[in-house]
Amino acid sequence: MLLAAAALLVSCGKDNKDENPANEFAGATYSGTVSVVYKGETVETPNVTIDAMVEENATTMDLLFHQIQFVPAMPAMDVMVPGIPFTIDAAGKVTFGGEDIIPTTYPNPMPVERYKVSGFTGTIEGDKISFSLNFGAFPTSYTGTETK
Repeated sequence: MLLAAAALLVSCGKDNKDENPANEFAGATYSGTVSVVYKGETVETPNVTIDAMVEENATTMDLLFHQIQFVPAMPAMDVMVPGIPFTIDAAGKVTFGGEDIIPTTYPNPMPVERYKVSGFTGTIEGDKISFSLNFGAFPTSYTGTETK
């Protein structure tokens, strides 16, 4: 009986959830506004969809921008920023960013070296995402809300 009680205590004392915080953020799709500084002026593009994609147990995410234009003369295209390190705190806030990340076209990955990402910092809190970065020479920011 003592062994049964000990087994019960062990099984009740810890839920079987993995302690890896990455398991708490599985990614999401967001809709929001991209702001790009181009020739000294800020150009805003509303209704831009971004997918934050995270594989199970990962500590990095990929951001997929759907039909994005960083400058007015650029054709709209899908662009992936891969391998962005992130952490998640006890309150569930996701903090992410990185330096010298080469974005790629999507779905056929071709590196886009001229838009190398630098100064990348961002957060996800609840259903809100916000970040800023430089796509090559273009300071860019994004604020959005998770789509359900």
